[in-house]
Amino acid sequence: MKTKVVTILIHVVAWVIFLCLPYIFRPKPVMDAGMMEHKVTFMFLRFLTFNIYLISIFYLHAYWMLPRLLLKKRYAGYILLVVVLFIFFLLIREALFVRPNPIGPLHQHEFEIFRPDRIDSMFLFVVIMVISGGIWIIQEWMQAEKRAKQIEAERLAMELSFLRSQINPHFLFNTLNTLYSLTLLKSDHAPEAVMKLSNMMRYITDDSNSERVLLAKEVEYISHYIELQRLRLSRNMTVQANMKGEFQQIEIPPLILIPFVENAFKYGISSHERAGIHITLKVADNQLSFRVSNRIFRERELPQTPGLGINNTRLRLEKIFPEMFSLNIIDNGKVFIVALDIYLA
Repeated sequence: MKTKVVTILIHVVAWVIFLCLPYIFRPKPVMDAGMMEHKVTFMFLRFLTFNIYLISIFYLHAYWMLPRLLLKKRYAGYILLVVVLFIFFLLIREALFVRPNPIGPLHQHEFEIFRPDRIDSMFLFVVIMVISGGIWIIQEWMQAEKRAKQIEAERLAMELSFLRSQINPHFLFNTLNTLYSLTLLKSDHAPEAVMKLSNMMRYITDDSNSERVLLAKEVEYISHYIELQRLRLSRNMTVQANMKGEFQQIEIPPLILIPFVENAFKYGISSHERAGIHITLKVADNQLSFRVSNRIFRERELPQTPGLGINNTRLRLEKIFPEMFSLNIIDNGKVFIVALDIYLA
């Protein structure tokens, strides 16, 4: 609505300036006893009528002829209408400025301020047509750009929603498997695990569809996930998580870090060999640094390419932080290391 009002105001100001141009660039007539006030008023009305016709041509050409005729390749109709408008233009000029004045003659210097010359009139018609066409082209280009950006935004939102929908069930399946194991063992940790799962479900339900969430919420989610995994780990496994800092002022896309943690627990644990998972997160100098490392076990060796969760996360990073992140993955067959840096605006 505000844009439309601004556009209307711009058009009004432009036409006011256009109507004032003859007074600005033509010499003023010398007032004498033979020039009556009603003659000046009459000639001004002629001048105004002439320019109203020009303004009508401008909008007819820009908002009807171009989109309804030229854009739809109705070239014959477009050319015919241009010719008709030009003929009417010449007839109106003839009637208003060339034929004898019914209220009495005006001296040449008195008439000069209002009378458009023949060459000037033809040039003015062409200018009006060209300017209206140029404005229409610019508006169409701007609308096309706006539609393209809107389509791209909708496509991006759909892709991100699809990527999140692929990631979330995997988290839940792993967690439910842990709860199932605890209930079979009638572990005292089962109620605590249920509460942590409840908090995780709340985060997924309430926040995962948002574009950004506080980093503190993501850290809390990761902490709950780690604690749930610890409940089913053997004594051979150690998990070190160092995620301390001021996370209340930083916003990131939801569930953007957890796939790397989930991947470490999926492929980096063993029931009979000693191993460890190391997770660090820090924010400094407008840069988020996230590191996850784990040992690779042959029976759970990773394929040549990262899993679905990591691939999806990389896609999300590319779309949300174009040229503002660095993701390096090291896989030498013995250890798997993820180094993610996001440059915060």
